[in-house]
Amino acid sequence: EAVPASKAQEVTQLMLAAVEEALRLPGGAIRPAWTRVQLWGAANPLNVANVPCVWATAARLAACGDWCAQGPPCVETAAHSGLAVADAIHRMFSQ
Repeated sequence: EAVPASKAQEVTQLMLAAVEEALRLPGGAIRPAWTRVQLWGAANPLNVANVPCVWATAARLAACGDWCAQGPPCVETAAHSGLAVADAIHRMFSQ
């Protein structure tokens, strides 16, 4: 399912602003090199990684979603994976 470019940009900006607010960062502080917005209807994981999230500390790269952890492909599983990324980020900045 194709996401219109204007909608993808809107969603990306809203999500980045929410993360900046949660981390108490100034607006525009997070500048990802690449983002992608995926419609939920197209999200149907055929395989799972069996990890809470994917985290590469040295690269400061994270991925989350219902495809990471065991559980049904749903918002709740994706949210738990997102919380795992948040925990990893917190640990990185707490060291």
